[in-house]
Amino acid sequence: MAATFGSISHAVFNVRDIEATHQFWLEVMGWEQAGQIIQQPGYDGDGMSGALDMRFYRRNDRNHHDIAVAQLHDAANFGGPEEPDMRPLHPGVNHVAIRYDDREDWLAIVRRLEAQNYPIYKRVDHGMTHSIYVTDPDGNLFEILYDLPRYVWEGDVEAALQYGSFLEPGSPGYCPDSTDYRRFGD
Repeated sequence: MAATFGSISHAVFNVRDIEATHQFWLEVMGWEQAGQIIQQPGYDGDGMSGALDMRFYRRNDRNHHDIAVAQLHDAANFGGPEEPDMRPLHPGVNHVAIRYDDREDWLAIVRRLEAQNYPIYKRVDHGMTHSIYVTDPDGNLFEILYDLPRYVWEGDVEAALQYGSFLEPGSPGYCPDSTDYRRFGD
């Protein structure tokens, strides 16, 4: 019998301001809200007491949801978001990568963010993806990417993983994205 492998279905984030995060997923990212759970204080139908405001988002209708957010009960006890930093400075999630189906879909989200003057933290051509990095209102870091064709990286996966070319806004190849892909293992 062949081994089966799981994949990540969705991610859930606890947020300080659910309305700001709601605006981020709908208006900035252009995703749709797939649903919402609102439970009033004192509800105990699932063994949990207290209020719950949770919202679910998806990029398209292929999945029931890709991202969910839940309002923190004591949001005032948490400071503002930290500056994005990909160096591992403390335990927890470093970033979440969101894959777009192809280069054209990816370019559309890059252009959408640029048109809104939404800050792009980094633009990196990795050896196996082309990526931008953005944060949500809570400072959660998201890598928005498209996968390069398999022939680019399959000759030497390790070299492709170690490669990174950082592009500054307005530099050649930033956007539109260059298709002059470096091949690894040739």
